Amino acid sequence: IAYHRGIFDNRRIAVIHNFSNRGYTCYDIPLP
Repeated sequence: IAYHRGIFDNRRIAVIHNFSNRGYTCYDIPLP
């Protein structure tokens, strides 16, 4: 599981690397 840190550091987990099903799982977070 890889946590996308940086811009989303203030919020919670932005993108989780899901190598179990798909590639990336986006949560309810507004992207720039």
